[in-house]
Amino acid sequence: MNPLAKLFNRLTNKTPKMITRDDLGWVNISGNDTYGEFIANDYENAYPSVTKITNKFMKIRPYAVDSTGEKVEAPVLDALYHPNRKNSSVEFREAIVLMYLVHPQSHILLWRKEGNVILPGGRITSKNIGGFTFLQNPTTVNVNGKITYTITTPKGTSQYSEDEVITLGGLDPYAINTGGYSPTRAARKWTTIDDYIAQYQKGFFKNGAVPTGEFVITAQTAKDFNDVVDKLQERHRGAGKNGNVTYTHRPVDPNTNKPLDAQIEWIPFATPNRELSLNDLFTQANKKIDSAFGVPASIRGVGENNNYATARTDQQNFMENVVEPITLKIWTQFTHELNRITGGLGVQITADVPIPALADEEKVQEETGAIRDARFIILLDKGYTPESIEIYFKSHDINDLIVGIVSNDVVEDNPDIDEGDEVQDSPEPDNAGLKPTNKGTAKSTNPKASSHSPEPAVDAELVPYELDIENALNAQINRQASRVSVSPVP
Repeated sequence: MNPLAKLFNRLTNKTPKMITRDDLGWVNISGNDTYGEFIANDYENAYPSVTKITNKFMKIRPYAVDSTGEKVEAPVLDALYHPNRKNSSVEFREAIVLMYLVHPQSHILLWRKEGNVILPGGRITSKNIGGFTFLQNPTTVNVNGKITYTITTPKGTSQYSEDEVITLGGLDPYAINTGGYSPTRAARKWTTIDDYIAQYQKGFFKNGAVPTGEFVITAQTAKDFNDVVDKLQERHRGAGKNGNVTYTHRPVDPNTNKPLDAQIEWIPFATPNRELSLNDLFTQANKKIDSAFGVPASIRGVGENNNYATARTDQQNFMENVVEPITLKIWTQFTHELNRITGGLGVQITADVPIPALADEEKVQEETGAIRDARFIILLDKGYTPESIEIYFKSHDINDLIVGIVSNDVVEDNPDIDEGDEVQDSPEPDNAGLKPTNKGTAKSTNPKASSHSPEPAVDAELVPYELDIENALNAQINRQASRVSVSPVP
């Protein structure tokens, strides 16, 4: 039964059954399962694109910053640069981005320091992080919202909870909170086509190639037929039987004892190998793969007709639109997961991605910098503070210029840094469907609400806005007083 008939029977059957690979026409050829063979080669076919991203990412050195943006030392940073005994810091970064690009999700086990001993899992804090290792092929089980990871090693079987494991991965639009996605999955159908082409080309140069046609030989007996075949093979068979042909015996008419047609007839197949246009299909498949990973052909080393300008443009687009977003995603998610596990890491893990500028852009940037420096010096000579000049350059409001020495008490907080249970206190997506059962008055979590409320009747939620207005008025009064007391230098 052909595959379409099988599918029709399955779909029209009253008892629904799962469609298998056999229903889709997949067969075993020479002992190899074509479905399993090709679907397992996603990484191999995407390798040229994946390696270009990993090579750039592993060269970018991460660092830790505090809430003011200053670089600081932290135990987590020491662990990143000495993750485990088998991986150097560069190899570990390469593994992180490799797993991110190939697998929908990857899992990293945290290790803790207990005196002079480093142990896997356990109670992880921001102070005792000792290292990281990848969980390879873990069995993941979710029971009542609690996830456990079980791995089996030569030393035995171990189980870890979600409070001991970091999970990284892309977003699956069909399972935002639980799923994962990767560029390799997005390019899967095209990487498989790439494999088909390679397999066909491999067979074309081996004895198992598809025949180009057949000889139809008319003979009275099988012996006569075999004799003709032997003579044809001696004359037409190439080295290693490449481009071999098939033979079909056509009998004579028993009534007239005459051949029905000529003794030998050549029938070419509809599409010979040389007319399959595999190059066009190969080019199209590779363009789709490049689009999934965002790696231009010139970065992979196969660009045609590239010059200096186009190569620099490709390099800039690659770093700005591929490497930089992936770097931001990985280290932000890494920090977020550590905040979730430790209750607040206290620092943010980040990295600076160098973006190559084009020649014209570099010239414009230098000219803009020279003009800005000249304006800064002029304003500084007139007695304005450096802090107010910086604010003026950003706001373009001349009222922000202040004369004299003014202390800058405003400290910008970094929203990515968890300084204490901020992640744990944030909304839980899985609880979005739960309706609150407490019908009483909601309790305010604003610490300023109870201490600054002028009278009980005032809504506590309005107090922070009143304080903002009060602070703004005080700042404006101080600014005006400063201008009156200190005259500008002419």
